[in-house]
Amino acid sequence: MEKTAVLQLHKVSKTIRRRRILNEISLTVSSGEIVGLLGPNGSGKTTLIRSVLGLVSSTGAIQISGYSIRDRFEEAISQAGAIVENPEFYHYLSGYQNLVHFANMSDPVEGERISEVVQLTGLIDRIHDPVRTYSLGMRQRLGIAQAILHRPKLLLLDEPTNGLDPAGIRELRDYLKRLRDEENTAILISTHLLKEVEDLCDRAAIINNGEILSVQEVRGKRDSLPIPVFFEVDKPDEAVKLLEGTQTEAKPDGIQLLIPHSEIPAVNRRLAEAGIGVYAIQPKPKNLEDSFLELTKEPNR
Repeated sequence: MEKTAVLQLHKVSKTIRRRRILNEISLTVSSGEIVGLLGPNGSGKTTLIRSVLGLVSSTGAIQISGYSIRDRFEEAISQAGAIVENPEFYHYLSGYQNLVHFANMSDPVEGERISEVVQLTGLIDRIHDPVRTYSLGMRQRLGIAQAILHRPKLLLLDEPTNGLDPAGIRELRDYLKRLRDEENTAILISTHLLKEVEDLCDRAAIINNGEILSVQEVRGKRDSLPIPVFFEVDKPDEAVKLLEGTQTEAKPDGIQLLIPHSEIPAVNRRLAEAGIGVYAIQPKPKNLEDSFLELTKEPNR
């Protein structure tokens, strides 16, 4: 499916009592992708999601499917579904009755769509049981079912795995991937758990002290991303000249390049054909954990 920008943030800021909670955050989330908003507690994740939903005032520009939440709030928010805290339901009603109730609160939703979201979130065997009998994981899935009833193009989830056991986390992860792949939904999920982002997300936006410090690929495209690669060679100066136009740095016993992993064989071949001896090649990629710890570490620690 074609990727289109669904959520667009441009220099979104929020100040409370002279303290900058969000500092000029810019980020895009496209259809059919899951972006993890990764940061420690108090980094601004929840405030940003609340700002997107219009629950918190902010400066800067926020658009959902091309609609500004300031100028065309109703059109913008109709494109979004969200779980910001633990979803609330009528516990004495069944899951299905709750969905019917919520489906009729705004634009009517057809019964066929209710059946679709029940199937998509894996609740079909328990949907007619009272919600009071549901586990926390099942209530989270029912919350997602409610949030996607009206086929939103954007789904916002704030720490959705809090309190879930490992089995519940795995189930939730599987259903979110199905939403991305089968309904082409753009999903922004906030979390402080590295493994959750690595297992689920396509990209990670690392946030700390109200600032987006880095946005990087998590899955699928790493081979195309530049990484530091050290080549131990016998003629570093000649190698630098040969590779002019590539980001190259001479070292006492070799050169360091910033190139995609997939280009290493071609560079090695060029060096060999030029008569430059290559004795070792050492890629030095940073994984998500390295980046997160480096970017969020406290000074003088």
